[in-house]
Amino acid sequence: MASLALGIGISHPTIIYIAVAIWGLTFGGAATLTQTAIADTAGKGADIAQSMLVTVWNLAIGGGSAVGAILMESFDMSSLPWVMFILVLLGFLVAFRANVYGFPAKKQ
Repeated sequence: MASLALGIGISHPTIIYIAVAIWGLTFGGAATLTQTAIADTAGKGADIAQSMLVTVWNLAIGGGSAVGAILMESFDMSSLPWVMFILVLLGFLVAFRANVYGFPAKKQ
Protein backbone atom coordinates (compact mmCIF):
# COMPACT_ATOMS: atom_id res chain seq x y z
CA MET A 1 0.00 0.00 0.00
CA ALA A 2 2.82 2.37 0.85
CA SER A 3 4.55 1.87 -2.51
CA LEU A 4 1.26 2.43 -4.33
CA ALA A 5 0.70 5.64 -2.36
CA LEU A 6 4.21 6.79 -3.27
CA GLY A 7 3.66 5.95 -6.93
CA ILE A 8 0.35 7.79 -7.13
CA GLY A 9 1.09 10.70 -4.82
CA ILE A 10 4.77 11.31 -5.54
CA SER A 11 4.22 15.05 -5.92
CA HIS A 12 2.22 15.49 -2.68
CA PRO A 13 4.40 15.82 0.45
CA THR A 14 1.61 14.76 2.82
CA ILE A 15 1.06 11.49 0.95
CA ILE A 16 4.81 10.87 0.94
CA TYR A 17 5.05 11.38 4.73
CA ILE A 18 2.12 9.06 5.37
CA ALA A 19 3.43 6.39 2.97
CA VAL A 20 6.90 6.47 4.55
CA ALA A 21 5.36 6.17 8.03
CA ILE A 22 3.22 3.21 6.92
CA TRP A 23 6.25 1.57 5.32
CA GLY A 24 8.28 1.99 8.51
CA LEU A 25 5.51 0.66 10.74
CA THR A 26 4.84 -2.39 8.60
CA PHE A 27 8.43 -3.26 7.66
CA GLY A 28 10.16 -2.29 10.90
CA GLY A 29 9.88 -5.71 12.52
CA ALA A 30 10.74 -7.75 9.44
CA ALA A 31 14.38 -8.34 10.39
CA THR A 32 13.55 -9.62 13.85
CA LEU A 33 10.71 -11.82 12.63
CA THR A 34 12.90 -13.28 9.88
CA GLN A 35 15.74 -14.00 12.32
CA THR A 36 13.35 -15.75 14.69
CA ALA A 37 11.77 -17.84 11.92
CA ILE A 38 15.14 -18.87 10.53
CA ALA A 39 16.54 -19.76 13.96
CA ASP A 40 13.45 -21.84 14.77
CA THR A 41 13.54 -23.62 11.42
CA ALA A 42 17.30 -24.26 11.42
CA GLY A 43 17.37 -25.81 14.87
CA LYS A 44 20.96 -26.89 15.61
CA GLY A 45 22.17 -25.15 12.46
CA ALA A 46 20.90 -21.76 13.64
CA ASP A 47 24.39 -20.19 13.71
CA ILE A 48 24.99 -21.03 10.06
CA ALA A 49 21.48 -19.98 9.08
CA GLN A 50 21.88 -16.63 10.86
CA SER A 51 25.21 -15.95 9.13
CA MET A 52 23.60 -16.75 5.77
CA LEU A 53 20.71 -14.42 6.60
CA VAL A 54 23.10 -11.56 7.37
CA THR A 55 24.96 -12.15 4.11
CA VAL A 56 21.78 -12.26 2.02
CA TRP A 57 20.35 -9.22 3.85
CA ASN A 58 23.47 -7.16 3.08
CA LEU A 59 23.52 -8.35 -0.54
CA ALA A 60 19.89 -7.25 -0.84
CA ILE A 61 20.74 -3.80 0.52
CA GLY A 62 23.64 -3.44 -1.91
CA GLY A 63 21.60 -4.81 -4.80
CA GLY A 64 18.75 -2.45 -4.00
CA SER A 65 21.16 0.47 -4.02
CA ALA A 66 22.53 -0.59 -7.41
CA VAL A 67 19.06 -1.06 -8.91
CA GLY A 68 17.94 2.29 -7.48
CA ALA A 69 20.96 4.03 -8.96
CA ILE A 70 20.35 2.47 -12.38
CA LEU A 71 16.66 3.44 -12.29
CA MET A 72 17.43 7.01 -11.25
CA GLU A 73 20.07 7.32 -13.99
CA SER A 74 17.96 5.71 -16.72
CA PHE A 75 14.52 7.04 -15.79
CA ASP A 76 13.62 9.36 -12.94
CA MET A 77 12.55 9.21 -9.29
CA SER A 78 8.95 8.40 -10.20
CA SER A 79 10.01 4.93 -11.40
CA LEU A 80 11.22 3.86 -7.94
CA PRO A 81 7.82 3.32 -6.25
CA TRP A 82 6.53 1.22 -9.15
CA VAL A 83 9.59 -1.01 -9.21
CA MET A 84 9.35 -1.24 -5.42
CA PHE A 85 5.72 -2.31 -5.75
CA ILE A 86 6.66 -5.09 -8.18
CA LEU A 87 9.47 -6.26 -5.90
CA VAL A 88 7.14 -6.25 -2.89
CA LEU A 89 4.67 -8.41 -4.82
CA LEU A 90 7.47 -10.83 -5.71
CA GLY A 91 8.60 -10.86 -2.08
CA PHE A 92 5.05 -11.55 -0.96
CA LEU A 93 4.88 -14.50 -3.34
CA VAL A 94 8.17 -15.89 -1.99
CA ALA A 95 7.02 -15.39 1.61
CA PHE A 96 3.70 -17.07 0.87
CA ARG A 97 5.44 -20.08 -0.64
CA ALA A 98 7.95 -20.15 2.25
CA ASN A 99 5.04 -20.26 4.67
CA VAL A 100 3.99 -23.54 3.11
CA TYR A 101 7.43 -25.12 2.58
CA GLY A 102 10.14 -23.13 4.37
CA PHE A 103 8.45 -22.26 7.64
CA PRO A 104 5.70 -24.80 8.22
CA ALA A 105 3.37 -24.35 11.18
CA LYS A 106 4.53 -26.13 14.30
CA LYS A 107 2.47 -29.08 15.41
CA GLN A 108 1.16 -28.75 18.92
